[in-house]
Amino acid sequence: MNSRIISYIFLVFALASTNIFAQKILEIPKVSPELLQDADRVLLEEFIETEIISIDKMTIKSKKVWMVLNANGDRQTSLQEYYDGNSNVKKIEVQFYDMDGRRYKRLKKKDFHDVAHSDGSLYREDRKLIVGYTPTFYPYIAVFESEVESGDTAFIRSWFPLESNAQSTLHSTYIIKFDPANKVRYKAVNMDGFDVTIDETPNEIRFSAKNVMAKTYEEMGPEFSQIYPMAFLAMDRFMLKGKQGNASSWNEFGKWVNDQLLSDVGEISEFTVNRMRNLVANETTNEAKARKIYQYLQEKVRYINVYIGIGGWKPMTAKEVDRLSYGDCKALTNYTKALLDAVGIPSYYTLLYSGNGGTSQNIMRDFVSIQGNHAILGIPDGDQITWLECTSQDVPFGYIGLANEDRDVLLITPEGGEIVRSKIYSDGENLQQTSINLVVDDSGKIDAQVKRISEGLQYGSKYKLDNLNSVQRERYYRERLNNGNNFDLSDIRVENNRDDISFTEEFTLKSTSYLKTVSEGYILNPNIFNHMVSVPPPIENRSRPLQINYGYTDMDSVGILLPKDFQVNTLFEKVVLKEEFGSYEAGINKLSNGELVYYRNLIVRKGRYAASEYEKYRNFIRTVARMDKRTILLKRL
Repeated sequence: MNSRIISYIFLVFALASTNIFAQKILEIPKVSPELLQDADRVLLEEFIETEIISIDKMTIKSKKVWMVLNANGDRQTSLQEYYDGNSNVKKIEVQFYDMDGRRYKRLKKKDFHDVAHSDGSLYREDRKLIVGYTPTFYPYIAVFESEVESGDTAFIRSWFPLESNAQSTLHSTYIIKFDPANKVRYKAVNMDGFDVTIDETPNEIRFSAKNVMAKTYEEMGPEFSQIYPMAFLAMDRFMLKGKQGNASSWNEFGKWVNDQLLSDVGEISEFTVNRMRNLVANETTNEAKARKIYQYLQEKVRYINVYIGIGGWKPMTAKEVDRLSYGDCKALTNYTKALLDAVGIPSYYTLLYSGNGGTSQNIMRDFVSIQGNHAILGIPDGDQITWLECTSQDVPFGYIGLANEDRDVLLITPEGGEIVRSKIYSDGENLQQTSINLVVDDSGKIDAQVKRISEGLQYGSKYKLDNLNSVQRERYYRERLNNGNNFDLSDIRVENNRDDISFTEEFTLKSTSYLKTVSEGYILNPNIFNHMVSVPPPIENRSRPLQINYGYTDMDSVGILLPKDFQVNTLFEKVVLKEEFGSYEAGINKLSNGELVYYRNLIVRKGRYAASEYEKYRNFIRTVARMDKRTILLKRL
């Protein structure tokens, strides 16, 4: 924010504070320049009081006073409240003030729109009251108040004194009141370095934060939830849609999920049971049987989000999925389990947070509560577990991809719940191997036969090419070859090996202009197909750690056959880079028959590194990008 706006805000506060205080509605304190720096909005005052009246009754009273500084802040400021069939919004309103302290608009409950909480679901039980507002000037003040009453205590509102980047908070208070006989537990995270206090009495916990400053987004940093203070809350005994739950331990919680949410939804018809048994009659191992059933599942059903049942947590019945041939992640996972049960193969319904990497995707081992946003299935085999993503019609058996790998998940067994780690795809497993035979003719034209094999998480970014038609597939490659070389692309072939989870691409590239003509001859870049093109931006005074969520290995080899009357004056030197977060090696060798062989090996290692490593990482990637462009000079004898 520029200094003129900051000065203006201080001037307005000084002139308008008396008028605002006199109204007994809004008190605007002084906001320091530090809180305005890098902020699109400032939470001036937040007061939330949650009272657990009984195991099946909870009220949440909330008041938030926002100073919205620009259009970005306006888009981030939420003026809505959620409810469902077991809760209601007793009060909701928002008042708007100009920077002279005059209220110019007030919207009451009747002005809010009652809409479905739509997210692409076929059907959801939960709804929200929301109001649209288009400001005509900035800055402005919004005072949002709500009161919600709920018959569920399974989900106690968490405390987020900061909700996003580019927001600062002057003061936030959250009070949770409860019966000491069913004490509320909490897990506070990311508290170091912030002005946060937590006070406890036998029947109350009070969280407070002051002067939390906004920070701008930093490329390749940890997720928001790994940086800013927040607190999660839960009780050992809770109510969810009339069902009393137990979260005293993961074992007890797992028993509750198994007994209350899963025990009566796993039955399928005798016809389907017999069909599964006939399907696997000739298979002799559990894996072979499970593969057959997984293939049957993928051919039969499709994924549609259906957010109904006990708070969206109880799956629709296996019989319904069998009849309708669709379901959400819970329903399809439960259905797959029922099909495997029919042939005597044990499997475990599993809850997790699905998303593309980062440690915040873990189920919190040390805080028992309802967690997760997704369900998959685990098939035990001794100490190993084969994981099935049951919502996809095309991923291979046992492949769960970047969205589900390497995180703590909750396995639900008849004996109870158990936290385990999902499949980890190592940097070496995420392998892409490219081999190219490149032929240069007397006129400088090239003909290249390209073969690329992708495995691990690199398979996950390629296998959908198998579903494209020839026109779509050619467009895909042309977009990636659009580098001014005028390649003629032909003979595109792909092979999706679902058993080995390997994807092979083969195609031919021809060009009359790839070699650049110079007075001495031709310039050739031997790295024809795998340049590093994306370099992280510079960030001055970086404060956040470097987070690499996805590690991988690229191995490239290019055999170059030159005409007999061509010679190479100088081969560029081998380059070797080694850092904690990765390595790069590239060079070119001349064989006895005159053929050249270019090689390139790049490894990027998943992990979290100190903020000071970011510039080193950026320089590493920038150097790789520069080395990928190195050329050799070809001369005609």
